[in-house]
Amino acid sequence: MHWRWLQQLFGYHGRVMDVFIPKKRGAAGRRFGFVRYGNIRDARRGIERLDDFMMMNQRLGGNMVQFQGRKTF
Repeated sequence: MHWRWLQQLFGYHGRVMDVFIPKKRGAAGRRFGFVRYGNIRDARRGIERLDDFMMMNQRLGGNMVQFQGRKTF
């Protein structure tokens, strides 16, 4: 899948700021990618509507990234 396809698909549900699909694969050998929205409301809407969405005989899953930055330096 090309990053532009993801940008267009997720763009129907809000303003997409960035799409990134790394070359490496996850622990189960599956591909993954990241879509960054302009605000949290659009992100939640995109995840809700596209979780378990089938595209090109592949299931898309959606999760909110939970990043916890460094507490100390």
